[in-house]
Amino acid sequence: MPGNGGAGGNAGLIGAGGDGGVGGVGAPGTNGMNPPPNQTSQAANGSPGANNGAGSGGAGLPGNPGAVPGRAGGAGGLGGSGSDTSEGPVTGGNGGNGGDGGPGAPGGNGAPGGIGVNTGTGWAYGGNGGNGGDGGAGARGGDGGNGGNGLALNGGNGIGGNGGAGGRGGTGAAGGNGGIGGGATGTLTFFGSGGDGGPGGAGANTAGTGGVGGVGGAGGQGGLLFGDGGNGGAGGAGGIGGTGASGGAGGKGGSGLVGGDGGNGGAGGAGGNGGKGGAGGAGGGAGMFSQPGVHGAGGTGGQGGAGGAGGAGGAAGAGTVVAGNPGDPGGFGAAGADGLPG
Repeated sequence: MPGNGGAGGNAGLIGAGGDGGVGGVGAPGTNGMNPPPNQTSQAANGSPGANNGAGSGGAGLPGNPGAVPGRAGGAGGLGGSGSDTSEGPVTGGNGGNGGDGGPGAPGGNGAPGGIGVNTGTGWAYGGNGGNGGDGGAGARGGDGGNGGNGLALNGGNGIGGNGGAGGRGGTGAAGGNGGIGGGATGTLTFFGSGGDGGPGGAGANTAGTGGVGGVGGAGGQGGLLFGDGGNGGAGGAGGIGGTGASGGAGGKGGSGLVGGDGGNGGAGGAGGNGGKGGAGGAGGGAGMFSQPGVHGAGGTGGQGGAGGAGGAGGAAGAGTVVAGNPGDPGGFGAAGADGLPG
């Protein structure tokens, strides 16, 4: 178990109290066991790493009265590595998930989630990377961990963790950004698709200004031959408040390489009351003799006293042989709310 941060010092007659201590880091997960050597096509799969064997980060404690805002929570521990496969067309073990970030003390930011570890190097399909842990709640949501990369002949789709939601406050906190999708990596990643980017977290709803939506994660890059790029994550919605916040931008699609199609851009998040919609993510570039990704649509502007502007449409993906797709129009702005009667 990770330790919690120590309490802040007391305020003096003039001086402010000390900061709260930082929470401890979670313990890493255990690694999977490798199977015995096996030359047949029926070789055993590698064991997965321990799921959430990674401990969560400890919570940062608040400073004592009169202290400056408390420190952040501790970061989540890494997931355990997936084991290698034995020699056969089998699947490497998946990486364990990263532990969640500890919650921030009042005024402290949430810690980022642990990063998903890479997969085993099996001959054939690499296992998926572990998901990043969610960011802890706090003044700002922690970012999602990045997905692990897939290895071997067909890279696994490492999925980025979702961004944590922003904490509540007088002014809304921003949502965490989505994690980046894992790429299909290694010397033999011919057909592996890139992982999808995680979605951005939603901004907090508050009485004051709503929080800004998190940005969607970028898609991972495809494998060397015919590997498609991953899709960009969607932007988070802007928080609803007295004044709405902007939606997050969609993530960019990953690029394909030779023969691989580009990933699609993520859609922009919707704006809060009166907030602007987020821009759509750009489509990923195409490989030779393949198609570029379609860019994401702009988010819709939020309803408000003055209508929110529509989000801009994402740029078209670049093509090497096939021309890039044209840009979609931006999202529509919402109508303004009716005035109060006299």
